[in-house]
Formats: sequence, C-alpha cells, structure tokens
Amino acid sequence: MSVLKDRLKAKKEEGAALVIAIILLSAVEILGFALITMSQIDYSVAGNVARSEETLYAAEQGIQIGIDFIANNPGSVPADSPYAIDSLSFRGEESYSQSNEPYPRWNANLRKMGKAPPLPGQPLSLDSFRYFIESTGVGVNGVLRRIRAELSIVPKIEKAGLEGKAELATVVEGEAINKLAATAHP
Repeated sequence: MSVLKDRLKAKKEEGAALVIAIILLSAVEILGFALITMSQIDYSVAGNVARSEETLYAAEQGIQIGIDFIANNPGSVPADSPYAIDSLSFRGEESYSQSNEPYPRWNANLRKMGKAPPLPGQPLSLDSFRYFIESTGVGVNGVLRRIRAELSIVPKIEKAGLEGKAELATVVEGEAINKLAATAHP
C-alpha cells in the first residue's frame, strides 16, 4: 500500500508546474497589453503636441511678418479697420495645393491703435503709433493657435536732423516680443 500512496502523492504534484506556467504567462500577457496601450497613448500625445507646436510656430511667423510689414510700411495700415495678411499671399498660392497642403497656414490682422506715448528721451514732436497684431496659426489637421502682440513704431532720428523713416525701436521690439511670449495661449 505504501507504493500506491507514493504514486498518488507524485501524481498530485505533476500538474502544479503547468498551472504556475499558465499563471505566469497570463501575467506577462496582461503586462504586454498594458505596455502596448501606454505606448500608443504616448505616441498619440506626442503627435498632438507636435501639431500644436507647429501651429504655434505658424502663428508666431504671422506675428513676425506683421512686425516686419509694419516696420517697412507704417503708413499702409489703416486706423479704422484691420489690415489682413496671410500665408497664401505671403508665400504664394502655388505653394499650397488643395488636396495635400504641406505647410501650416497663418492669418494676421494688423490694426493701428492710435498715437503711442513717447519713449524716454524721445522728442514730443515725433509721432509714435501703436499697433495691434493678432495672428492665427492653422495646422494641417485643423489645429488652431492664436497669438496677440502690441507694439509701437518710433520714427528714426538721424544725426543731421529728423527724417520721416519709421523704424521699430529696439526697446519697443523687445516689449513686443515679451508680450508675444506672454500672450501665447494653447
């Protein structure tokens, strides 16, 4: 009888390794599925961040081009209504195709806000003007980012005398860039 008892005890332990192996494989499978799901979520989030930054840079490009436009053509921005410039007119419509648009777009509205207070040391006879720029970046997938900036144009003072050339003052440009960074909204 002792031989029969020994055989029964040996048979009870034969299936234990199989059960442990199945439990461990199930745990590894669940862990694998969880890691795959997490990596897919991370990939999706990284894509969203990239598209958001792409449209932010497009909107910043609209601000920078608006600043350049105002500095080079200060008299062309009307005081009563906004003056619109966009990436289609700036880059040329041939850069874009309707079916496959490779670049994000931007639209900028420039508005003359009136006379600006003079800077320290600036003669009161010089007229400085304040401008407001609102730029909207439109991503390839329809993501929108809007940036606003306010700046002043100060006429350049020549040593020989006053000339009517308008130039963006470095102090004011720095303020405009600081406001640009401060008003960037997601």
